[in-house]
Amino acid sequence: MSDLNRIEPIIEEIQKQREGIEYWIPIIEDDFEFQGQRFDDIDTLKDFKDTFSGIMEYREQWENIYTQTKSLIKIYKDNNIKIDIEKFEKEVVDLEEAYAKLENILLKKYREENVSDFSISGTKRVARKIGLKIKGIPINSNSIAEGFMVEELEDDVDEYVFGIYKENALLNNVDRIYEELEGIVDTLLREMLLIKEYRKEVYNAYLYKQIDKINAYAPEMEYKLDLEDEPLYQWQNEAYQKWTENRYKGTFEVATGCGKTKFALYSIHRIKEQYKDIKVKIIVPTKALMDNWYDSLVQKLHIPTKYIGRRGNNRNEKKREITIYIDKTAQGKFSADFIGTITDNMVGNTNFLNFIVADECHHYESPQNIKIFDKIDYMPKDQQTGINYFSIALSATLPSDYSKNGKLKKYLGDIIYTYSFIKALGDGIISPINIVDVSYQLSIEEQKRFHMYKKELADAEKELTETLSKYNINFSQEGISSLAYYYLKEFEDILNYISEKKVEFEQQYGDKDWKIYFDEWLYEFAGRNEEIALSVKNYIGKFERLKRLLLNAEDRKKRCIELVKRHIDDKVILFGEYIKDIEEIYLELASEFGSEKIKLYHSQLDKAIKEKTIQSLKLDTTKVICVPTAFDEGVDIPDMSVGVIYQGKRSKRQQVQRLGRIMRKTKGKKSAVMYNLSNQSFGEPKFLDRFIEEQLHLLETMNDAEEKVEKIRKQLSIEFINYDEEIENSNIINKLIKKIRI
Repeated sequence: MSDLNRIEPIIEEIQKQREGIEYWIPIIEDDFEFQGQRFDDIDTLKDFKDTFSGIMEYREQWENIYTQTKSLIKIYKDNNIKIDIEKFEKEVVDLEEAYAKLENILLKKYREENVSDFSISGTKRVARKIGLKIKGIPINSNSIAEGFMVEELEDDVDEYVFGIYKENALLNNVDRIYEELEGIVDTLLREMLLIKEYRKEVYNAYLYKQIDKINAYAPEMEYKLDLEDEPLYQWQNEAYQKWTENRYKGTFEVATGCGKTKFALYSIHRIKEQYKDIKVKIIVPTKALMDNWYDSLVQKLHIPTKYIGRRGNNRNEKKREITIYIDKTAQGKFSADFIGTITDNMVGNTNFLNFIVADECHHYESPQNIKIFDKIDYMPKDQQTGINYFSIALSATLPSDYSKNGKLKKYLGDIIYTYSFIKALGDGIISPINIVDVSYQLSIEEQKRFHMYKKELADAEKELTETLSKYNINFSQEGISSLAYYYLKEFEDILNYISEKKVEFEQQYGDKDWKIYFDEWLYEFAGRNEEIALSVKNYIGKFERLKRLLLNAEDRKKRCIELVKRHIDDKVILFGEYIKDIEEIYLELASEFGSEKIKLYHSQLDKAIKEKTIQSLKLDTTKVICVPTAFDEGVDIPDMSVGVIYQGKRSKRQQVQRLGRIMRKTKGKKSAVMYNLSNQSFGEPKFLDRFIEEQLHLLETMNDAEEKVEKIRKQLSIEFINYDEEIENSNIINKLIKKIRI
């Protein structure tokens, strides 16, 4: 019944937020001038920054706070406890009115910065084109009125990204067209408020302007980190030293949550001290990471926003000292900007050096993405230093063969520093980790199918190895699955063509005879590639069937649900591999614990629903989140203490990413635990089997003091629960629950 004491503080907080908004609204509306008085002294600006940041955070949580409070009111009613519902409802109405006023003002200011004036061209009677241009505003085609066109602009001089216009309109209709354009823009802006990441962009656009004013009071801090309040970790100093010794190029593999971004910011800080004329180019895979970097540059490195550009996701800001690119749009723009630096140096008699940061650099190893960097070797070397550009590549999960076969190292440098999670444990940067492999068993019927599928897979593997040997293709037995998936993609067109021909023969010759004629055609048609493609398809089909049997075993699912139930009051991420499978478990858990406590998160859900889920985690109203694969990189989720892997790949990268979601250290967090459902007797490896072995071997070879090594041993525990041990009464789980709840 402790929840009954929570509603009054919630109402008080609603009132406090509303009063804060109402206080700042007239000052914001008049750009920090109110009743003839300026309000832009440093103390007022800092107060605004703190208050406005709090308003933003509460705004993001508001929908969930409201839902939570309504649930508490129901508890009051069910327990016949009197409560002033009218007071709550009045405060809610007043707060939402305050938000509406504030957001009207913020949208107006955002529009001024991101929407052009109307333009008109044509003859005296007929306008060839009437329209306007926008930037920083996502286009929703459903919101574009009939008869209007949207044009993507190429390198507009004012950095607008889209043009919205009507062609061949009579000039006597201009006023009406202007009104329609106003309506379109207003709708697009209003839609931004419905999606968290864009609403945040509207709020931040104003906040960053005021932070610019704060930073202007301390120009000596421009491009500098505040290392007194937040000193570097030892690894960050060591990594910087390695980077300088390697002539300012290198790849860094650093465990999740250990400060990769801060290391890159510090490197920019130091290089800017030595070389005044640098152009920083940061490449990221997602908008969330673009926003995170922009925020860090403004708030941590104290860089004026006018010096920072964004290219991609409705932005095309050029000619800045620092530019952030999203990889999907970076290829042409990055190369053009890189070459542009050379041209600028020649024309302006300057000597700018480029500084490249590739965040989550494992994304850029693909044949398409690696083209982003194919022009950077054109940069001439600086005469004094012999350096043509600085580069830092960052990742927590590099491919295992990166040093041998990595394409990116040619441009940005090989791995020169690794900071493993075992070292991070020793330094106290991440939470102590408990890894528990939980075995399950197959039913008698499942075992029969397992042995039948396994035999058929062995036959398919034998056929595939014979086909590969026939055509002198080198392979290892251990890597045959990876090779098969490679060829499945490589020969996709061939397999599609064969499937189409199969349908033709079925239609032409009927159920009885089609296969005879089809096999004759195939015998005549098939050459090397067709034979390999068909062998690969047969092997993959058998492999996937066996894999699905294990991933959907009844006891696996049962034990997974039991694990979640044991931790129902902790913060849990349940990882799956397929949306359909994870939805089944979600529905079963939600039916018992409610859809507020258990949430689902996957790519096919509406963005607004996913954002609401993240906020409910932050508010602690949701305890368990069910996800296939993993969260997107850059998505900010509250710290979780328990992971349960229902299904997963053998990929080290996926497993390390999942581990990273629970091992971030936060205030009050004592420990984290990762459960992995597998059965070694069916060929499934333990969680991070080789990786953990490598880390333990590293521990044995560490030169650190014996005391530190012993400390690390205590912070990394590896346990095993056999299939015949009950989850409900497991002593191992009982101990772990005590550990994480201390």
